[in-house]
Amino acid sequence: RVAWVLPRGPLDREGKRLAAGDIILSIDGEKIVHGENFWPLLEHKSGDEVDLLVSSGGEEREITVEPISSWREHGLRYQHWMDENRRMVAEQSGGRLAYLHMSAMGSGNWEQFLVDIFSKTEGAAGLILDVRYNNGGRIHDQVLTFLSRRSYNYSIGRGDTQATYESQRRWDGPIVVLINERSYSDGEIFPAGFKALGLGRVVGMPTFGAVIGTSNVPLIDGSMFRIPATGWYNLDGSNLENGPVHPDLYVPDVPEENLAGRDSQLEAGVTECLKMLE
Repeated sequence: RVAWVLPRGPLDREGKRLAAGDIILSIDGEKIVHGENFWPLLEHKSGDEVDLLVSSGGEEREITVEPISSWREHGLRYQHWMDENRRMVAEQSGGRLAYLHMSAMGSGNWEQFLVDIFSKTEGAAGLILDVRYNNGGRIHDQVLTFLSRRSYNYSIGRGDTQATYESQRRWDGPIVVLINERSYSDGEIFPAGFKALGLGRVVGMPTFGAVIGTSNVPLIDGSMFRIPATGWYNLDGSNLENGPVHPDLYVPDVPEENLAGRDSQLEAGVTECLKMLE
């Protein structure tokens, strides 16, 4: 019995769409028997066509779908998670706040950040920048430099009433950064710098404390190993390795609330950002 359909997944397409409560009766002609493990019927089927016999509202029909890999499923679940967070932020703030998540700090993440900061924040007065579950990279300086930009003059065209402020590529509104115990490496250097520069408020739980620069050492057989090469420190001399970044507002992630579909850290971030607006 279908409990939930993954948005944008194989069963969320025109002519093949299922809904919660529908029943999958067989896979490639193999009947699903109550109490037996049916997962082997889908082994090694990613990218191949699979025939399903399904029951929707008591009526049986056959559909042909193409299963996806677990990696693709992870990507779709991540997209759904971001969409739900964005919806929640817009709903709880009355559309006044925007939401962005950065999963890592690589070159592709920097490009995505630039796309999102201009496309997802249109009309918003405040920003929730989420770096929870960020596995690191090395773009903290680009992001911090962007968020640090301030206006220095403005221009008005002949006959216009709207001013154009310089620098044009910047964010002017209040920012709340979300962190947790699974913010790693450059995902910790960034909130540390964010706090040092006084760019806004940090909400959540202390980061993991896994900040150290490493380098690869190749071996003659083509393999390699990685060794620590560079330490990272705050301006007061405190080591970011085993020295987590602490939030301004501590908000634990409670499993019971997750099961109820709540995100206390995100909710607290919205409340904090609205206070900053006021």
